[in-house]
Amino acid sequence: MNLYAWLVLFYRIKNHSKYQLNYTL
Repeated sequence: MNLYAWLVLFYRIKNHSKYQLNYTL
């Protein structure tokens, strides 16, 4: 299991509304 990948995923979901404009991927 990739713990780092889970952390990045959690951070992306947590700050999704903040990076939604910059992250269109």
